[in-house]
Amino acid sequence: MLKCCLGLTSILLPSRPPRSIKRPSIKIDPLTALGVASNIIQIVDFSTRVISRTHEIYKANGGRVDTHTILDDKTKNLSELCAELKNFTLSSHFDGTTVDAQLIRLIDECEM
Repeated sequence: MLKCCLGLTSILLPSRPPRSIKRPSIKIDPLTALGVASNIIQIVDFSTRVISRTHEIYKANGGRVDTHTILDDKTKNLSELCAELKNFTLSSHFDGTTVDAQLIRLIDECEM
């Protein structure tokens, strides 16, 4: 019986180790490798920003993120300042100089 088991182990366990598979070696010059690495880093960075921004919009109330709220407040503030400036220039302080005329044109362009 022992002889039978020894014969079975010789079938299951080969006496010499299997040959290693040779893989083709790829040689890339250093500048190309650096370019590939930097492209990969850019893709990862861009993907991270997109996912982060998407998550921020998803979690925001009503789809408005903080930057949208801040931008909206600044726009309203700028519109109010423009109206106040127009009222000021139309008052008695306006003397019709070229600077005042340019200021009036600028105010009119901002209102469009």
